[in-house]
Amino acid sequence: MPESIRDQVLRLLMDNPNASISGSGLASRLHVTRSAVWKAVEGLRKDGFPIEAVTNRGYRLAGESGKISEGGIRAVLQSLSHLTKKENELWIGWDIQVLDSAVSTNSLAKQEAQKGAEHGKVIIAREQLGGRGRSGRTFFSPKDTGLYLSVILRPEYSLEDSFRLTAWAALCVAKAIEHIAEVPEGTVQIKWINDLFLDGKKVCGILTEASMDLEMRRLEYAVIGVGLNLSVPAQGFPPELQGKAISLEEALGKKIPPNTLIAAILTEMENSLAEIPEPGWMEDYRRRSFLTGKEIEILRDGEWCRCSVLDIGMDGKLEILFPDGKKEKLVSAEIRKFDSNR
Repeated sequence: MPESIRDQVLRLLMDNPNASISGSGLASRLHVTRSAVWKAVEGLRKDGFPIEAVTNRGYRLAGESGKISEGGIRAVLQSLSHLTKKENELWIGWDIQVLDSAVSTNSLAKQEAQKGAEHGKVIIAREQLGGRGRSGRTFFSPKDTGLYLSVILRPEYSLEDSFRLTAWAALCVAKAIEHIAEVPEGTVQIKWINDLFLDGKKVCGILTEASMDLEMRRLEYAVIGVGLNLSVPAQGFPPELQGKAISLEEALGKKIPPNTLIAAILTEMENSLAEIPEPGWMEDYRRRSFLTGKEIEILRDGEWCRCSVLDIGMDGKLEILFPDGKKEKLVSAEIRKFDSNR
């Protein structure tokens, strides 16, 4: 999609973080009027971008906006050269829609996919009024303290390959966090199959929903939903999440720029999507698991059953052992209790 004047101004300012660029200089580079540049700057300021205007020197970006915006995400994506190499292809992030509020980004993305939305469209909300987790659970989604995004995918995968989408998405988000936060690989751990943990507490959940062509045994489309705690809401986490949830800011001791993190997640997904059928990446996922070797309880026929986790297979299935010696491989399961001591 073509860049707006506002997005182009933002990209130029981000590409020159330590320099001021005059209004006439921006206008000349973009082949627009100075008035158009001024309107773009005012729009960026309303989006929360701290743009300074210095007399006789021009405009300078003093930092990244803490507010999620399409322009902010696009500016970072443009600096990540992988996207510019695919101008005639659909890549993850080619179409980004940022909403102030939504009931659920996954619900919206599914509606768009059913209407024929193309591969790579991204829907983001600054707040979810009815965020959903697995098994219909509510997902706490307060305004401007979290990252709530959904990506529409239409890869040509078999049903078997599609089972690994959730694990793949969890790994992509984990790696993006570590890259942007500049922390060691493996800092973000994974609780099979869809939760990311920092310091033993949940920081992110992944929800994958898909439509399958059972006759052809192919994936029609998938919607990958990511819900991530950026900071602690002013009122704190609700009672049921206290002691169980954590934010990136809490765990890492610093703020993570949301637009940069979103761009990093989309980039990680774009660069690794084709690798899903060749699950060498599962080794990285398995290394991050902290359920392996632990005692857990799973929901089976309405009852909670104790078992121990043997491993996670290269197919993404959880390999468990019951007290009677019976072994089983799970595609998905409700896990109520696990030993988080490491």
